Amino acid sequence: MRKIFFLAMLVSAFVPLYAQSTHPEGLSFYNEKSHWGIVDVKGNTIIPFEFGNSLHFSEGLAPARKIRYLKDKNGITRPDSLGGLFGYINEKGEWVIPPAFEYAEGFKKGVAKVWKEEKQYMMDKNGNILLFTQNYKETEQIENGLYLVTSVSGKSGITSENGQLLLDSIYTQITPDPVNRVFIVREKEEYGVFGFSGKWIFPMGKYDNIDPFIKGYATVSRREGHFEGFIDTTGREYFFKSFPERTYLKSTFYSDEEREYIYEKLLIINLYGRNTAEKEGSYSSVNSYEGYCNLKGEIVIDNPEFRRCFPFYNGRAIVSNANFEDFVINKKGEVVGGPFQDHYGSFQGGFCWVKQKKQWQYIDTLMLPLFKNTFKEIDGGFVNGKCKVKTEQSNWIWIDTKGDSISLAEPSNELFEGDFAVRAKEEKFGIKDKEGNILIPFVYNRLMVTRYPEIFLATRNDTTGYLNTQNQWICRTLKTSEGMYPVNLDYMLRGFFYAGSSQPDKETGIGGYARYHPNKLEDGSPAKISPEWNFPDQKLSFQARQDTGKPANIQLWIANLSGKDIHFPAQDSRLEMTIEARTRNGIWEEVMYLPDSWCGNSYHTLQLASGECWKFDMPIMEGSIPATFRARISIDSAKGWFEEALSGEKSQSNQLYYSNEWEGSVNPAQFWRQKGYTPSGIMDPYNE
Repeated sequence: MRKIFFLAMLVSAFVPLYAQSTHPEGLSFYNEKSHWGIVDVKGNTIIPFEFGNSLHFSEGLAPARKIRYLKDKNGITRPDSLGGLFGYINEKGEWVIPPAFEYAEGFKKGVAKVWKEEKQYMMDKNGNILLFTQNYKETEQIENGLYLVTSVSGKSGITSENGQLLLDSIYTQITPDPVNRVFIVREKEEYGVFGFSGKWIFPMGKYDNIDPFIKGYATVSRREGHFEGFIDTTGREYFFKSFPERTYLKSTFYSDEEREYIYEKLLIINLYGRNTAEKEGSYSSVNSYEGYCNLKGEIVIDNPEFRRCFPFYNGRAIVSNANFEDFVINKKGEVVGGPFQDHYGSFQGGFCWVKQKKQWQYIDTLMLPLFKNTFKEIDGGFVNGKCKVKTEQSNWIWIDTKGDSISLAEPSNELFEGDFAVRAKEEKFGIKDKEGNILIPFVYNRLMVTRYPEIFLATRNDTTGYLNTQNQWICRTLKTSEGMYPVNLDYMLRGFFYAGSSQPDKETGIGGYARYHPNKLEDGSPAKISPEWNFPDQKLSFQARQDTGKPANIQLWIANLSGKDIHFPAQDSRLEMTIEARTRNGIWEEVMYLPDSWCGNSYHTLQLASGECWKFDMPIMEGSIPATFRARISIDSAKGWFEEALSGEKSQSNQLYYSNEWEGSVNPAQFWRQKGYTPSGIMDPYNE
């Protein structure tokens, strides 16, 4: 089978996510109404476009929510009551388990998670709820008939498949580790290790921290007495001893290839050399450095010049000093090479990239270069026997492990594996084979591989669909359909009302600055109010208006006519603005949530100057339950901005302001289910 590289893509908050189907004969796709179905590799329909979710098959079944329309007593066509509920279909699209659940996930080893009235259960393939799961708030299947359960009070435990408690639900946190076949158990400040065998490996009480197991090993500690230790999954404790203050075993990893604790029977340890003039209890990072200890906890390499230490491989390790110079040492701590300006990787395989005199070279453990040539730059290390380097002539080339040139390479996001490569060129994507022949021209905004060779998920301007290597669409959907049909969801929207200020906020000194657009409207950008927009005669106008060009789109307008600036709380330029729905119960409930950031710098205010406005687009929702909607926004009045601007009075708390109402409908899961969010990196402060 041919292999193809792919690049990740971003999607908006309410456009459905394309997904790889596990249907044996087809691909999951949706039409212009965002209704999902299954097509084959020629674009023929296998399962009709009648579903509100992407169809993922596992063990022959897929959770599915079928959208059907019926006329109500007033003759208005609406989704029927079952359209908001999940059941399970087979690979022919036939119901095997009828719709009855607010949400459902795929089957795994004969059981699946389902939700009723916001409560999660486990169900077998016959549609029977596992009775013991009724007693818990959440249940998670692990393996070998083990289940992680969470009580209504939030405490965790472990049960067998028949509901027998192996570990009572009295613990603050239980983290399963199927790879190492253990659970790390925490209750307040105590930790222990419970095995998949159903027995304690390390009982609670001795440790107040246990780091994740890597290849059967973990570091442990206890703050009282500054104890550090090292254990494995067999129950062996290599050492647990008191170290000087601020000395601790390193539990961070430098790359995926180096996710280990032990490097040739040595552990990396953080050391601290207190300055004689330093006061007791104080700390200075200048006195912190790294070294190595053995499996008895004995420090065997202790050199304050080594500010950072890297793993040992083949008797060699890289260390860095305070001037960011790199050296190579042996297991006695003796310097055998360097100084180098930089390095890449370690001596895995007996070789390492190092930079010296602005040139990169590939050296062995004797510090001898493997290649006669040096290079100006390298783009990572060797992958599948190939490495991308820049020559003295500033040409990017691919070299093999002998240093011989294989082919030219462009300075772009390009990497070959097998026969095809997806790459970027001037911010457009295309596909070429390993001989350099262009199969799909560089005109696409995004390209992704599918599980079928020679079929690609592609977007070009307003069109998204599946392409073959002849650059032919096998099926596609036009983006121009957005706003023409309501969205039918089974999750809460994640807040997406981002805005900017025409000038930086003078009160806070931070905040989202946006380019000024006089008389021109772009979502979230401030614009000068035009008389033709016809705002009512009030100091702050917050209106929901039907989009005349898009029948399934609502425009939310915020206009400041107060004569003074108004300030709005925000989080990384996202306004504290959400959407609420009221159903037959008469209670307003959120159908959009606002995530929390752990970084204090995320929080600021956005200033909307007098005479300016914002506009936001919001899709009309449809579902199985008729509902009335409104938007809600917070206005910062801690310094009297809101009340002073609107009424001349000052207040000490944020004020809530509401738009007018509009009609639509919702599905049950929209009031509680959050899809979650994956941080884009260590600097992404949102971890939901």
